[in-house]
Amino acid sequence: NLAAPKQFHNIINKDPNIPRADKADLNLLLPSIEGSIVSAFTNDAHTTASLLMRYTYDQSITRYNISTNTTITSWDDIYLMALPDLNLYIQLAEEQELPGFSGVGKILKAYLYSMTIDIYGEAPYTTGTKFTENLNPIFDDGLTVYKEVFGLIDSGLADLATTGTVAMPASNSDFFFAGNRTKWTKAANSLKMKLLNQ
Repeated sequence: NLAAPKQFHNIINKDPNIPRADKADLNLLLPSIEGSIVSAFTNDAHTTASLLMRYTYDQSITRYNISTNTTITSWDDIYLMALPDLNLYIQLAEEQELPGFSGVGKILKAYLYSMTIDIYGEAPYTTGTKFTENLNPIFDDGLTVYKEVFGLIDSGLADLATTGTVAMPASNSDFFFAGNRTKWTKAANSLKMKLLNQ
């Protein structure tokens, strides 16, 4: 509101829906991250798969309209929702020396990128989340991204295996495994085995 007094501009022009690094709570960030990941692979990706199945079934391709915008919502969920929050989540967890949290974040990031590559074949990785610094990110090939994904999984497993008492996300903030370190470790190992088989 430009009519508001100048001293209020810094307060009212900050989007309350975008967590600032100094205000973000890891247990509040995680549900948003997990929700964005689920949305990315159940909305547009599911619709496109169904359309392709129908193409194969009745071969009447003129009945369905797949365009360059067909999966835009999935890309938004990945690159505008999940990844920025994931990067912040991992950064804060490492700064606060919470390896249980950073391990979960790295495994989620590995899963997100592996699914993106499995569906699309290539995706921005090295420059994919620089946003205003790079408005035209390059698309990295699947093998390049897979190598990075293996590194994320190994790093996440190392974080989860840290000796001593490892704080984990609160059970009511983790929709996937309720903050259970054993289940997260099994999930990471299963993801790694799946990718090695592929």
